Amino acid sequence: MDEKEKQQDQAMKEFLVRKRSVTLTEKEWGDLSTYILITTEYRKKEQKAWRKLAEEKQPDGTPMVPHAADNAAFWKDMDRKLDRIRRIIEAPYLPPEEVADL
Repeated sequence: MDEKEKQQDQAMKEFLVRKRSVTLTEKEWGDLSTYILITTEYRKKEQKAWRKLAEEKQPDGTPMVPHAADNAAFWKDMDRKLDRIRRIIEAPYLPPEEVADL
């Protein structure tokens, strides 16, 4: 990796962790938290379905659905991220042990 690529890589890492502030009304805040909660089961079902598809193999041993394992990992990661966001949103109302790792 040359110096320019290293600088670009560092800039991207810094960009991805930079904090943003968003002003929401109490209603919007509640709606966002509610939406994240009510879609939890959907995300878990997607993850389970893709994981099951990832197990299916063709006769030669290659995956029946080539990107199924990646899709299962995506849904698992997205569920984790959205749960973290939900806990950030609800942090003022949650017990300390639920927000200790934020």
